Amino acid sequence: MNYRLEKKPQQFLDKQNDNTARHIISKILDIPNGDIKKLTGRDNYRLRIGKVRVFYYIENDIVIVTKIENRGDAYKKNYIV
Repeated sequence: MNYRLEKKPQQFLDKQNDNTARHIISKILDIPNGDIKKLTGRDNYRLRIGKVRVFYYIENDIVIVTKIENRGDAYKKNYIV
């Protein structure tokens, strides 16, 4: 499986300390394992990593990460592709 981060998720990871960023990336690379939930009425999924939420979809065997956000901010905005 291949992985692609869009611009906003990459910016989120760049702001994190090295250990946090590595932990998030390792969990993304471990998809489809982990605390994953399909979002209602959409083709997107949510991966929970502690207080961080990773939103992604799978297209042609490529995991495309659309957003990484802290839990409190993740559900406030109407953003999901």
